[in-house]
Amino acid sequence: MRILNKVMMAAMCSTAMATPAFAQDAAAEADTIDDNVIIVTATRRAQDVQDIPIAVTAVSPVQLEQQGVVNVQNIGSVSPSFSTSNAQTASGTVVLRIRGVGTTSNNIGFESAVGIFVDGAYQSRPGVALGEFVDVERVEVLRGPQGTLFGRNTSAGALNITNKRPDLNEFGGFVNATYGNFDHMSIQGAINAPIVQDTLAFRLTGAYRKRDGYVTVLDGAGNDIGRSNEIDQYLVRGQLGFESDGGIKARLIADYSKSTASCCSAVEVLRSPVETNGLFAAVGLGARGGMSGTNAAESPFDNASMQRAVDDRISTFNFQSENSNDQWGLTAEVEFPLGDSADVIYIGSYREFRAQEAYDSDFSGLSIFDVLPGGGTVIDTMTHELRVQGEAFDGALDWLVGVYYSNEDISQTVNFGLGQDFGELVGALLFAPTAG
Repeated sequence: MRILNKVMMAAMCSTAMATPAFAQDAAAEADTIDDNVIIVTATRRAQDVQDIPIAVTAVSPVQLEQQGVVNVQNIGSVSPSFSTSNAQTASGTVVLRIRGVGTTSNNIGFESAVGIFVDGAYQSRPGVALGEFVDVERVEVLRGPQGTLFGRNTSAGALNITNKRPDLNEFGGFVNATYGNFDHMSIQGAINAPIVQDTLAFRLTGAYRKRDGYVTVLDGAGNDIGRSNEIDQYLVRGQLGFESDGGIKARLIADYSKSTASCCSAVEVLRSPVETNGLFAAVGLGARGGMSGTNAAESPFDNASMQRAVDDRISTFNFQSENSNDQWGLTAEVEFPLGDSADVIYIGSYREFRAQEAYDSDFSGLSIFDVLPGGGTVIDTMTHELRVQGEAFDGALDWLVGVYYSNEDISQTVNFGLGQDFGELVGALLFAPTAG
């Protein structure tokens, strides 16, 4: 009898000890389920990504970090349907495509078919949105036309970038640092500080990234004149977040960024028929026509030579290109409830963007066609958006009514120059020498 009592007591103790453990496991499982729910704003309201009828790729900060995505141009590594390309300037000639659809033009007046929205504010040109990804909450790639909810310039899709909001309750922050080859250095950080608990908070974010150029630039005589494809940029962003007991939410965002770079060079991997047929030499432009790479292939089937040319990373210009831009912007967001089933949301923004560029447009050591210093691009953009949205019939109907206003001023000055070798090049292309 004594033995039986001991067994029963042991069983009761085991049961009593196991019950709290089961409760903890259940709570942990619930937390895991909640963490796996991806909330997006692709429909202009916060919803689970699995509940919306839109083709969207939602990318978390962890995914961005793991894939080395530092700006808009790298998003293709986490969303294969998204791609970017640019010519000789990183900011002025950026082309965005979703599912292969995009606007291709160097004309600053042409607007992108892929709209970019940062914290709800429309970015009028892709080059304006090339800042560093830092302290990001999520990135959404919306595939297909999005004009109904996002408005103009979204015929191919939209890119919706949301930065982390100020935390009204906790003081915190982070610092990340990276070092790599070509003297690559990246520093990112943020600090969050509540000012009035549960009501008002401030968040400051900053990033700096620098990398030396990895393409050697030679002139037509083979002289080393510098490096290309370098990076030197920084960003500072401050946010003020507010929330009242009555449900009114507001956020004011101010940011400034600056970038200087020598971008972007082309490496010759296949020699032109004009060169291999001796036409450059015939018009007095030298045997190579101003090109200094030594391993460029003469045949498109000579893969070994083309690979050696790629490995050499040699580009030929008659002067080192320059590209710099700086911008600042303000964004205000206010949301207040209209009863229990509707909200009024206002998003306003103002941004000034300035860019200067000079580059050798013919990709050779000849003086043919250049974009000379002294020009630049100025873009001033102001937007206002007002939405009233809510639910009806116990959540069976979601409705939204909105109005949008945008004003954009663009000014661009480009100094083109025809060089002293232009006439001879035309002669070579026409197979008729014009000078000795």
